[in-house]
Amino acid sequence: MKKIVVICILFVIFSIKIFAQPTSVWLVGPMLHINFGGEKVRVSGGIEVSRWNTSHFPYGYDFGVEKEKQKIRFYFEGQTGVFLAGLSLGPVLEYRTDESKLYAGMQGSVWANYVLGLDFRLRRIGHTTIKSPGVYFKVPVNKAFYDWVDESSKEDSDGNSHLFDWD
Repeated sequence: MKKIVVICILFVIFSIKIFAQPTSVWLVGPMLHINFGGEKVRVSGGIEVSRWNTSHFPYGYDFGVEKEKQKIRFYFEGQTGVFLAGLSLGPVLEYRTDESKLYAGMQGSVWANYVLGLDFRLRRIGHTTIKSPGVYFKVPVNKAFYDWVDESSKEDSDGNSHLFDWD
């Protein structure tokens, strides 16, 4: 199990280093969910990394690792939205440590955020449907995003900032 976690961490680090471009925003942060629909109501926590394409129609993807009592989930979702709200859908793998078995399924999410976010996940693994409301916190991690904010917030000769210049 430790090997899988190490491989996931290395993949995240490699992905951020290789694929980050000025037209993309990488975000990372912790999350907490309450899971209804299994044998008991349980709390799960994890970490999620997402990438957003900011140069065209807003789309992105996220991947994460989530731990619940005797379950570890790995997931990957395609997503679209308007930065403050959106939808996600993708496959999920669940490893049950008490059974030493791996299960596959699908999950979808609706979310709303601005650094601090709320989401609602619907997950189907095997014959079980899980409803998971949650909260998360994400911050940008790529240098290009901070360079863009720095350049956009500089004032021009008229004293105007271009960070929120919509015309």
